Amino acid sequence: MTSIRTLKTLIAVAETGSFAAAAQRVALTPAAVGVQMKALEDELGRALFTREARGAVLAPAAHTVLLHARRLIAQYEDMVSARDDQLQIAGSFVVGSITSAVALLAGSVVELKALHPALDITLIHGRQADLRNKVLSGEMDAAIFVETGGQRAPEMDWHPLYTEPLMLVCSSRLPSSADARQLLNEQPMIRFDHTGSTGPKIEQILRHSRVQPKVILEMNSVTSIVELVRKNLGVSIVPLLHGFGWERDPALRLLSLPGRQYERGVGMLANTQRAHITGVLFKQLLRQIDVDAQCR
Repeated sequence: MTSIRTLKTLIAVAETGSFAAAAQRVALTPAAVGVQMKALEDELGRALFTREARGAVLAPAAHTVLLHARRLIAQYEDMVSARDDQLQIAGSFVVGSITSAVALLAGSVVELKALHPALDITLIHGRQADLRNKVLSGEMDAAIFVETGGQRAPEMDWHPLYTEPLMLVCSSRLPSSADARQLLNEQPMIRFDHTGSTGPKIEQILRHSRVQPKVILEMNSVTSIVELVRKNLGVSIVPLLHGFGWERDPALRLLSLPGRQYERGVGMLANTQRAHITGVLFKQLLRQIDVDAQCR
């Protein structure tokens, strides 16, 4: 039967993109990681990863498994860390968020305050780099932003929340017969900021698609780009932001991109010194994500 440790290894492989990198995170050898993942695939009766030269790519069928794994681990940790003295969830706590996750964070904080009235939470909105630096410097206790990968300070924890697939977005007024590659070749493109953490993934998509789009504008706001696309001023490749409902917008059309699926992860970076509070906040965020999914 699958263990909690195996589920943690699964998450590590999904987040790092390779068995070797995951092995460092979970203190195993790459061979042991491979054995765990093979046993998990056998138990579930499905392939979870596509083994490539560059590493392990999460298979489409594995996204639901990954979601359940995160929920099970959160419930297990909740059980282990349960305390009779709920008054510990108190005091001042500062948390920040990028624009696209502000609504999720605000809704979670409202619920959390109702459960723990002695907890005084301050919300701050900001740019990704600023938020990360403030958590590392101790100015903030936690912040939600797009995962960038790489090494993290040992006193910091990364809590994955959800993923956002990269898709081509265009006006529904364009011909429905046109695919993503054709639209990128023929329509003007509004590029999402190439200097940010998502930019390199978009560049990979364009290279693999073998297209040279006619870029007319570059912006660092996904919502602003989508507004221009809605007015049929161009097409774009952007992350499908969580909770924005663009897939149900009659003025827009969302198309999968050729080749492998690209996505970005959104999570919470938190100082381990406030783990008793960040753990409670993280679980509330997961509950809010579940509620949002049920409402769609």
